[in-house]
Amino acid sequence: MRRPDNTWIKPPPPYPPIATNGTSHSLDDFICMTQGKGPGTVHSLSQFVHMFYKPPNFQQNTATQQNQ
Repeated sequence: MRRPDNTWIKPPPPYPPIATNGTSHSLDDFICMTQGKGPGTVHSLSQFVHMFYKPPNFQQNTATQQNQ
């Protein structure tokens, strides 16, 4: 967003804009599941689970180990 004097209220994010002068939007690039097209990476379900899943007692075990 910009102030009336055209200075930034907050700088724009580091990723490319959704809309530019040449396109109405680039949302298709953001939701595309083709590896290498658009920002980010595409993972299979097993890759996603391996990357983000932590067993339910992970934090409890970590806290218990830190208190010992």
